[in-house]
Amino acid sequence: MAQSARLTDYVILAGEPNSFNFGKGVYLGSFTSISGGDIGTHNTYYDGFGISHPGNVDYSGLPSFPPISNPDSHGSGKIEYNTTIGPGAYGSVKLKNNKTLTFDGPGDYTFRKIDQKGSVAAFVFDIKNQPGEMRLYVHEEVDLKKLEVSIVGGGDASRIILEIHENGDAFEIEGGSCGGGVSSGWKGTIWAPYGEIRFKSSAELEGAMYSGVKVRTEYKGVFTKVWGVFGSVH
Repeated sequence: MAQSARLTDYVILAGEPNSFNFGKGVYLGSFTSISGGDIGTHNTYYDGFGISHPGNVDYSGLPSFPPISNPDSHGSGKIEYNTTIGPGAYGSVKLKNNKTLTFDGPGDYTFRKIDQKGSVAAFVFDIKNQPGEMRLYVHEEVDLKKLEVSIVGGGDASRIILEIHENGDAFEIEGGSCGGGVSSGWKGTIWAPYGEIRFKSSAELEGAMYSGVKVRTEYKGVFTKVWGVFGSVH
């Protein structure tokens, strides 16, 4: 984990999904600030100063890997401009600059890939005050620049599930300002059973990260209400 990363209200596990005793290790660089959370791994490394971690760690109730889904065909087509979609299959998302994609209601959304083309774009998850989750299945990679994510119509990040089946670099998002005092980041659970998850620069997360391979964070990442981080954490 890069220098000056900040985590609050979180749980981190590294390595095998159901046993913290066999993790590959968590590395925490200088000035890493940890509050209100637990680290469960066989090898935890602390470097530099400014490191804080609560004692009396309780490992009971730690989360395990989610099941791996078998998503439907991703369909065809390309989404580039302001669009509202309901559950279904949509091919590729290639949002151009300052464009917004609105997900209209709970259900399953399947894509070939999400490859943001504009430097700044937005996702809106409209839960419409209905029960159920909004599940995004992506067959290939999710490559995001600066992204503003908002959740409307009731609910919170626990209702958003993103599952990516790409090998290698499965999920990547850039940090920075989206304008109007909003920072780039993701809200919801990210599950990449076969690939890496990477939060670049100051990208933020409200939710969870699960990787069967590796999780990478960079300088000044901000992670709040993180339920689980799986993989070798760097």
